[in-house]
Amino acid sequence: TAIDLQSGELLWRSQPLVANAANFVIRGGAILSGYGFTAEPDFLFVLDRASGRVLSKVKVASGPDYLIEKDGDLLVRTYDHDYVFAIE
Repeated sequence: TAIDLQSGELLWRSQPLVANAANFVIRGGAILSGYGFTAEPDFLFVLDRASGRVLSKVKVASGPDYLIEKDGDLLVRTYDHDYVFAIE
């Protein structure tokens, strides 16, 4: 969800089931988020920062807990896996 901080107006709301990780990463015009739950598929999402629209998604073995940007890479910690993705 994006809100205008000055007016309090709701700018957009993302689709359900695209973000429940502890945090997200903003990179240029994109928001990197993660979603996963027990009986649902687990993904890393790239959302359009201006609209919240899903631009792409990557399947991961379990729900992303934390996302960290470091030295041009996205480090993703899940319950039982660690991933490193190159950010382009």
